[in-house]
Amino acid sequence: MYHTMNYDMAYRREDVPVTVPVGKPIYLEAKASGNDDIQLLVDSCLATNSSNPRSTPNNIFIDDGCPTDETVVYYYDAESSTRRFSTIAVTPSDGDNPTAIAYIHCWLIACNSSDSSTGCQRDCSSRRKRKSATTHKQSFEHYVVSLGPLIIISESNGQNEEDVTLPTPRFTSDP
Repeated sequence: MYHTMNYDMAYRREDVPVTVPVGKPIYLEAKASGNDDIQLLVDSCLATNSSNPRSTPNNIFIDDGCPTDETVVYYYDAESSTRRFSTIAVTPSDGDNPTAIAYIHCWLIACNSSDSSTGCQRDCSSRRKRKSATTHKQSFEHYVVSLGPLIIISESNGQNEEDVTLPTPRFTSDP
C-alpha cells in the first residue's frame, strides 16, 4: 500500500494501522519478484472488517480480473510483472459506525508471461466474455494476499482514531 499514485513511498509495517478517510484512494501494488517470466493477474480483491478473507459482509472491487465499479483504477502496463491499482475507501457497511476497521484481501494468479494460455489475460469489455473466463480460471492456483487493519473514517465523524480498538496488524501472503 502506498501514500500516493506516484508509488514512491510505501507504508511500512510500523505504519499499520493506516487511517484512510472515506472517498480517498487506497493505492495498492502486487509484484512478482525474482523471475522476469512471471506475470500476475489480480484475480479478485475485496475489503472486509475481518482478517479472514472469506468473512462477510465484504465489498468486492475486483472480480475475475476486472473492476466491479468505476472506483478501481489500474496504473500498469499489461506486460509488466508489477500490478498497481487503486480503489476508493468506502463508507463502512454497517452504516451506524462512522469509523470502521477494514482489511483488503486479493487473490493473485502467477502466470508464465511467455504462455498466453496461462490465464493472466482478461477481457473486461463484455460480461459474456468475463463469465466464460470465470469457468476457465478455476484450474489455476490462487495466492491470497491480505493487508490491514486500515481505519476507514468519515471525515466529519468527530471521532479520534485513538478511540478505536484495533486488532493486531497483519500483512499476510498465503498460497
